[in-house]
Parts: sequence; structure tokens; C-alpha cells
Amino acid sequence: MASIKDYFEATFSGIAQIAFSDKIISGYAVFLAVLAISPMGALGCFLGVLISTFISFNYYKVNYFSEWKKGYFGYSSGVLGIILGSYLTHSLLYFIIFFSAVFFCSILDVFLKKKFIKYFLPTFALAAILTSWLLYLILSLNNYSFWISTGTHPLKTWSVYICIFIVLCLLTFKNKRATIISIISTLFAIFLSKVILNLSFYESSGLWAFNIATISYISSVTFLPLGAVGFLLIFSSVILSAIIWIIWIYSGFWQILPPIIAPFTISILILTFFSNKSLGPIFFSPNIWKVIRTIKNYNKICVLSGAGVSTPSGIPDYISGDWLDKRHNIEDYNFINFLKHRKSRKLYWDVCYKFYKTYKTTKHNIVHQTLFNLEKRKKILSIITQNVDGLHQSAGSKLVIELHGNISKVSCIHCKKKYQWNKIENQWHKKDIKCPDCLDFIKPSVIAMAQDLEPLTWTRAKNKIKDAKLLLILGTQLSITSALSLLDIARNKKIKIIIINDSPVAIPLKENEEILYFPLEKFFKTMSYTS
Repeated sequence: MASIKDYFEATFSGIAQIAFSDKIISGYAVFLAVLAISPMGALGCFLGVLISTFISFNYYKVNYFSEWKKGYFGYSSGVLGIILGSYLTHSLLYFIIFFSAVFFCSILDVFLKKKFIKYFLPTFALAAILTSWLLYLILSLNNYSFWISTGTHPLKTWSVYICIFIVLCLLTFKNKRATIISIISTLFAIFLSKVILNLSFYESSGLWAFNIATISYISSVTFLPLGAVGFLLIFSSVILSAIIWIIWIYSGFWQILPPIIAPFTISILILTFFSNKSLGPIFFSPNIWKVIRTIKNYNKICVLSGAGVSTPSGIPDYISGDWLDKRHNIEDYNFINFLKHRKSRKLYWDVCYKFYKTYKTTKHNIVHQTLFNLEKRKKILSIITQNVDGLHQSAGSKLVIELHGNISKVSCIHCKKKYQWNKIENQWHKKDIKCPDCLDFIKPSVIAMAQDLEPLTWTRAKNKIKDAKLLLILGTQLSITSALSLLDIARNKKIKIIIINDSPVAIPLKENEEILYFPLEKFFKTMSYTS
């Protein structure tokens, strides 16, 4: 159960989310900013976030408690509270409507977040917008007004100035460049709306501030590090939001449903959907920029690569079940049974040949290429790979240590003499393949389960780890003993460790170790756009 202190922190952090911050002190500042404009709006905001905080705790207390304390689940109800704050003092009916609407919005927000997270899409104020529209329709059908006047600002003209000053300070502290871009975008939009749409400064500033400024700031925070591509995405988001708003107004649709901040929310959803397809879930991985900066700032990087590095090339990973015949036990494929049983040797050759045929049709991907580019810039000390496909080398990398061998080769397990796949064809179906020199078994030059690593290869890998400044672990769940041993060496040497994988790893991480859950090919594509 959360303490009163936890609820207090979550509530004011939730209010801070309205200015895209998660600090309690920012929550106080946002409350004061809204208070300057509308005391009832400020009270409504506080009550909205407070109610949402209580409701959301039951859904997020197990897996998302830290996010709950940072107020990530109070944004929508806080926005709705500001919109409906005047209901609190208008009449008993509107007072009841306020609390009913906020309660409904909080439940709806939980539902939407669970649905949208599957597609890595943010909900922002979507629940507040949908609740407002539903309430607008209900009240209109019953001849009640949705918009209730809050009267004049408490400090008259100064109210607006104080509110703008506080919000700008908060945004600037969060991200100066994004704040500058949002100010420029908003002023330009206000100018165009006055010149082209013949709106007064007051009318245009209110409408554009809630849509253009918001979309400009959010997209700037998210995409600015992408350089020219980032500016294109920011510009696209602002244009899209403006187009949606203009269509909304000039089509007369505003008479059916008020736009509120729907243009912003719709445009950020569209932008995020398409950017997810190309660049990955950047919005849900804000620490991606920190990881990219760290990689670019380090030299003597030792890379430990796993199956996830090659899956973008069309090579399924080991846990997918695409390689082994499910009709047989996994033990039938290990090295001990390879030596003992004819059946296991045949199975092992079959699965390796299947892998070999797949390998022959694949090409290296952006992950391999980017690592080669880093190697050319003398930043890579070594690439230690668990993969057997040789794609690092086909991309150009020279500093590769193959822990588990290479599927392109076939060799004798005793004298190590090399043979060609095309010379062997499918002979293992008819008889055991043996070395004519020493009469021991020939097998594909990849390490089987329960087979020891080559001592020289293992020694080289350990020494490279010891000499590294950064261990970059890519596309592996760290479930293999050799990988864990290399990780322990890095930990003992106090080497910086970063893990990038699109699924959880098999071991707990230490406090100073970073993990980024992100598709590797999209991570390196994003990295290629940064300066």
C-alpha cells in the first residue's frame, strides 16, 4: 500500500506532467500558473490528478510503481480538471458532473493506456478529450451548457503574463532548444491565423498555444537529436496539427464537437505511429539519446553480440524454435550424444545444414554495418560474437572473435583439418562423415551444446574484455555461460556496461549498468541520423 507521502508526490508530479515534467516542484509551479488564470481550474486540476492517482494505483502498483509516483498516469485527468474546474462552484448538478467525469476519465485512461502500449503509442490527453466530447453531447442534448464561464482572471492582464512566464520557465528548464522552437512555431502560427484566418490575437493565441505549442514542444523533445530528420518530423507535426485544426474549424465540425486539444493529440499519435515503424519506440525510450551519446563518446568499446544482431537479416534466433526438430529431445543435439550416437550425428548435421542454407541467402544489416563504421573510426576494440553466421565479417569488420565458430566451415574435431560443404553434399544421411587423415568425426565448425569453446578463442575474448572501457552487449538475453563469464570479467574490472535488447535479459543488473529495450536495427538507424 502506498503511503500518504507517495500519494502526495504522485499527485503533484502528475500536475507537473501538464508541463511535461515529473518533478514535484514543477507541480507546484504548474498549480500556481493555472491558479493565476483560474482558481477553479487549479482546484479542478488538483482534484482530477488526485482522483486519477488513487484509481491508477490499483492498476500500476505492481509493475509501474515508480512511474506512478512520477505522475505519469495523472495527465489526462488533470487536463480535464482544468477544463471543467468551473463546474465545482456553478451548481450541485455540475458539481456531481465534475466528479463523475473525472472518475470516468481516470478509468478510461487506464483502459486506453493498456491498449495503446501494445503499439507503443502515447495517449496524452485522449481520455480527457473523449470524456469532454461525451459530456458535451450529453449536456447539449439536454439543453445544458458545456462551457461554464470562470469570469475574469484574478489578476486581470497580469494573470496571463504570470501563467505564460511560469510555464515558459518550466519548459526552458526541461529543454531549452525545444522551448525556443515551440515559441517560434507558436508565434508564426498566431501571425498566420491573424493574417489569413482573420482571427484576433487573443483568439488565435489561445487556440494555437494549446495545439501548435504543445505539438512543437513534444516533437522537439522527442526528435531534435535526430538532426535534419528530427527537424523534418517536428515541422511535419506542426503542419499536421495546424491542418487538423483548420479543417475542424472551417468544416463546421466544431459545432458538433469542440476541438479542445484534439489537433495536438491526433497529430502526435499519427506522427508516433509512423516514426515507430521507421525508427522504433523513441517516445517510450527517452534514454535512447543518453545511450547513443555514451557510445559515441567512448573508445575501446568491446561488443558482445548475440542472435538479436542477426535477426534483422532474416536469421531466426535460437529460442524461436525454427532450427531444432521438435520431435526430438534437445539433448539429442548436444556434443556428447554427437560422439556416441549415429542418430544424434545425423540430427546435428541436418540442423546445421538448414542453418547453412539460410546463411547463404542472408546479408549483413545496419547493425553489422554501423559496428564496422565504428571500427573504422578506431572506436571498436573487438567484436565478440555468439553468432556463427559471419555477418560481422561480411560487413567489413576485422576485429571479430567468434566464440561459437562459423557455419560456413566444416572441420575435423580432432586434427582441425578444414573441408568444404559442397564436397560433403548430403553424405551424412548415408554414413558418418570422418576425416581421412585421422579417422575422427567431421562436423560443422560451430560449437555444439555441451562442447567446450576453443581455448585460444576463449582466452582472446577474455583479454579483450579486460582491455575495454565500455562493454556493449547487443541482442542477447545473457543466458549462455560464456556470455555471463565475460560479463563478470567486465564487472570485476569496473568497465562501463550497456545492454541493448528488445526483450528482458536473464539476469539482474547492477545499479550502474544500463539496459535499453529497443529493436537493434532501429536503434542503429536512429543512431545514424544523430550528429
